Amino acid sequence: LMSDAIALFIPSPNQRNNFGNTREMYVPSPSCRAPHDISKFRFVGRLMAGCITINEPMNLNLPSLVWKMLVGTPTDKADLIAVDQMCVKCMDDLCSIDKKWLEEEFHDVITETFKTVLSDGTEVDLVPNGREKVVTFAERNEYAKLVIEA
Repeated sequence: LMSDAIALFIPSPNQRNNFGNTREMYVPSPSCRAPHDISKFRFVGRLMAGCITINEPMNLNLPSLVWKMLVGTPTDKADLIAVDQMCVKCMDDLCSIDKKWLEEEFHDVITETFKTVLSDGTEVDLVPNGREKVVTFAERNEYAKLVIEA
């Protein structure tokens, strides 16, 4: 299940970037949304249920973020750090930029628009027409929040 053969699960950003503490984890591929992909995920769920029923361990290197989402438990920043520590650090740095910066200086360094790249490399808009909307100093916290939520 944790291989390129099926592609339902992909290496976490921490694993791909060789950054962070939990580099061995896999995450569900955000691109797997088609009906045939959903049926494969259902099969994995049934396989998990079968393993639980017969008390047979199933080796799934899924982070707490995934398990919590599966059981409907709220996730927190620590869960995201276990998947993509680099993203969390970058967004924390963005939000803590000194308020003395002028808008012009901000745009000399930060050239982001309201889009992000998901763990499988897919680009998504964070707001309607996000690829065209430049992140301003005043909007940096909202942008960071949307990236983290994506």
